[in-house]
Amino acid sequence: MLALMLMITAAGCMAAEDTPSQADEDTSLLEIMEKSKLVIGYEETSYPFFYKDGADTFSGIEAEIIKEVCKRLILDYEFKQVDASESVGQLMSGKIDLLWGNIKRNEYDDVGYSDAFFKCETPVLLLRNDSKIDEVSELKDEKVGYLNLSRSGIQVNRLEGIAAAFAAYTSYKNMDDAVQDLLDRKLEAVVMDSVTAIYYTGNHPKDTFKSITEGLSAETDEFSIGFNPLRARLNQKIKEVTDLLLKDKTLEYFSNEQFGRNIIVLPPLTENPLFTEGTLSPYISSDVSSAAQK
Repeated sequence: MLALMLMITAAGCMAAEDTPSQADEDTSLLEIMEKSKLVIGYEETSYPFFYKDGADTFSGIEAEIIKEVCKRLILDYEFKQVDASESVGQLMSGKIDLLWGNIKRNEYDDVGYSDAFFKCETPVLLLRNDSKIDEVSELKDEKVGYLNLSRSGIQVNRLEGIAAAFAAYTSYKNMDDAVQDLLDRKLEAVVMDSVTAIYYTGNHPKDTFKSITEGLSAETDEFSIGFNPLRARLNQKIKEVTDLLLKDKTLEYFSNEQFGRNIIVLPPLTENPLFTEGTLSPYISSDVSSAAQK
């Protein structure tokens, strides 16, 4: 209860960049703290970033990040799937509080975005390391697998120029199944993004896989949190917490646990008085700790 009161008190303090009218009108953080829950909208799951590992449970680095944000804000969380055609409307109407999970930065005009957490080059072709194929042109008449989700659909669309070289695409609902068929020699290659390739390479014995990017006209996508830009107080609070997760290396820990290396690309923090050593609580962000000291 004390933590909630402190959070509400902090929400009432005007941010430096707010005008009086903006501060009076923006009650987004107060509303979240009163309902004690953050509703996270997602359009689809995509292994290994954000996926269901049970009827109502989610895993992957994106799920772990937002769970930790809620833990430090002493909030419950709910993941709510939304249709891509309705996601912006639900965000702007307040039916969901954030868009997260495979959200491409600047994909929607009316949405505000955090700095990118990840950058993925697509497409990448993953092959067995013992494959004699070293160039895309050598895949002629071979079977190539891909994940049948829109993110992978984008990858496949980027392969249009060379699609005729492949005997067939085999669609999968689960990337693990596609990679297993690759290992079982039922496929010659699997289409994925560069970070997913890092995941499978890092979670198998050394020299199990190799990848091809040359000749694929790969593009780089950035993935971040989508915000309602009118809910500045809530957005700023979440940014403060993710900044803290960057500073205390929690993001790096999540990344190393799942990928075997740090894939986080958030920019380094500049000198910020909010993060003075000794003022941080493990669950309450620093401006609230400061308020408690007054």
